[in-house]
Amino acid sequence: MFPNLCQKLWSIELVFMDPYREPYDGYTDVDDADLIRLAKACPALRAFKLPYASKTGDAAFAAFCRHCPSLTRLEIFTTNCLRATGAWFDEVRENPSWAPKLKRVTITKGEDERIDMDALLAMSKVRSNLLITFVRGDEDRGFRGRYELMAFMDEKYRGGKKVKCQPCHQEVL
Repeated sequence: MFPNLCQKLWSIELVFMDPYREPYDGYTDVDDADLIRLAKACPALRAFKLPYASKTGDAAFAAFCRHCPSLTRLEIFTTNCLRATGAWFDEVRENPSWAPKLKRVTITKGEDERIDMDALLAMSKVRSNLLITFVRGDEDRGFRGRYELMAFMDEKYRGGKKVKCQPCHQEVL
């Protein structure tokens, strides 16, 4: 039953939840190997969103693009920085059959700025409809004392160029 269900899934959006009104470590145990298995099991996936994924790197991003040809939206981010360096941008650019409909990527840049900006700009130039957004995540005690994960959008890129965006635009995740 489950293998058939996974093959037909179009969207997976894992949400940030705080059942105990405490800061939440989210999906910090999810790593590249877990996400590679998920990408292989869900070839019809069109959208994937995973907050708080601090053990995720380039291999997971590349796997979703490689194994999910209908993918249009890929969002993997955290409150600090991912293990991704951006090498997956080159892999996807060099393989046009990987997620050819990809329109939106949301990723954490991190303070150490490990992302290879040359690779990012090259991919966004080749895939001119692709919008790449860097977010900075943070926890905030919201309404009724619950912690909420907030994403602050810092930078956007499309067509090989930086796109104007409202700085510090935030959304509750």
